[in-house]
Amino acid sequence: MRHEYLKYRAMKAQLEARAVELRLEGKGFVRLLRDILEPFQPDLTRLRLEEATAQLNRLREIQAELQDIDVQTRELGELLG
Repeated sequence: MRHEYLKYRAMKAQLEARAVELRLEGKGFVRLLRDILEPFQPDLTRLRLEEATAQLNRLREIQAELQDIDVQTRELGELLG
């Protein structure tokens, strides 16, 4: 029983560490998207939308992974009590 408890705690710690990394990466993508889209650019044809789309796709992947991690972390928390 003790071995399983330690295993689950280690899994939860790894998930939490991964979530921290993903949140930092996600914040970087938000800043990057703001720079790419240049909110004060009056000429919409000059926006780098292809680049923004690629960055946004990665940001969506990060969001989905964070949602999965949150579910797994919550389940492990319930198992650990």
